[in-house]
Amino acid sequence: MFKHLIATLCLSALPSALAAAADLPPTDLEQHSDHESTIALSVSAGGCNADTLIDANNTTPYRWVIIGEGDSSVATLKLDYEAPVPASRGGAVLCGAPGKLRVSVIGHRPGVTEYVLGYTHLADRHARPARKLTLRITVTPSK
Repeated sequence: MFKHLIATLCLSALPSALAAAADLPPTDLEQHSDHESTIALSVSAGGCNADTLIDANNTTPYRWVIIGEGDSSVATLKLDYEAPVPASRGGAVLCGAPGKLRVSVIGHRPGVTEYVLGYTHLADRHARPARKLTLRITVTPSK
C-alpha cells in the first residue's frame, strides 16, 4: 500500500514538473541545431597562427575539449576561453553570459591534419559530446 501511495504521488506531480520545465529558457546547447560541423583552416609553417572563435559558455557544466588528437608535428592547438567584457561595465567581466572559445592553430611543418573538439559535460567526459567540431588544418610552407 505504501509503495502504491508513493507511485501515485510521483505520477500526480509529473505533469506540473513537465510544465515547469517547458517554461525554462533554452540552454546554449539547444540553440544550436548543427551538432557536427567542420571548419577548414590554413596556416603557414614556422609557428604562424590562425585563430577561429567558437560559441562557448563556461558558466555551464559543458566545455570544449580535444577528443581527437591530430598530428602535433604538423600543427598544435591552443584553447582560450574569452568571457564577454562590455564597455558599459567599465571592463568588468559579465558573469554568466556566454563567451567565445578562441582556438589558435600553430603551424609547424607543411602537411594536413585534423583535430576534433567535443562540447562535453564536465561530470561525464566519456559520454557522447553534445556538439562535435572537426578542424581540418592545412599547413603550407612558410613564405
